[in-house]
Amino acid sequence: MIILSGVEKSYPMGRRRFQALRGIDLQITAGEFVAIVGPSGSGKSTILNMITGIDRPTAGTVTIAGKELNRLSENALARWRGENVGIIFQFFQLLPTLTALENVTMPMYLRGNASKWRGQQRHVRGKESLALVGLADHGDHLPSELSGGEQQRVAMARALANDPPILVADEPTGNLDTETGQMVFDIFRQLAEEGKTIIFVTHDPMLATKAHRIIHVRDGLIIKDEAQFN
Repeated sequence: MIILSGVEKSYPMGRRRFQALRGIDLQITAGEFVAIVGPSGSGKSTILNMITGIDRPTAGTVTIAGKELNRLSENALARWRGENVGIIFQFFQLLPTLTALENVTMPMYLRGNASKWRGQQRHVRGKESLALVGLADHGDHLPSELSGGEQQRVAMARALANDPPILVADEPTGNLDTETGQMVFDIFRQLAEEGKTIIFVTHDPMLATKAHRIIHVRDGLIIKDEAQFN
C-alpha cells in the first residue's frame, strides 16, 4: 500500500544542506501497525511527512495505493490527504474556541461536498468518532475542560472523522501519563485489527514493542526493520 523508493530529503542550512533522509526504501502493507523509532534528528518525522505528503522528497518516489504523490499538484495532494490520511500530533492542535464535537467534525466541513457525510450526518459521524475513543459524553466540552489524555483522544477522533485508511501519529503519547498512553495504544491496536494502517513515531522503545513491526532509523537511514509477534 505504501512504497518509498530511494527517498532522499535535504534542507538548506545557511551555505550547506542538511540531509534528513539518505535513500529510504520502505514498504508498508494495508492493515500494518508500525512503529518508527530512533534518536532526535534521525529522520523519523521526515518519513511521516513523506507518507502524508506534507513534504516532498528531494529525490526518490512515494507511492500510496498506486498513486505517486510526487506527481500531484498541491491542490490535488491536499484533496488526496483529506480522503486518505488522518494525522495525530503530539500537541493535539485542537481549536480552543470549538467544542470537542466541533473539532472532530471540522475535517468533514473542510472537505465540503467531497465528504462522505453531509449536513446532520456530519454531526452523527462526529459523535460516532468520539464514541470510538471513549468520549461519547464529552462532545460539548471545550479543550480547556479536558485532560491531556482526553484532548489526545479528541485529536484521534478528529483524525478518524473522514474514515481514512491510513492513520499516522507523531509522538502521540509524548505528553501523556503511562496509563493514558496505554489507552491510546489500545485504540490503535483495535483500529489496526479493523484494517486501518497505523504508523507512529516514538522515542520510547517500550511503546514501540506494542506495534506489529518496528522500523529503526538513524542518520536518515533505516538500520533495522523487525517484525513483532505480539
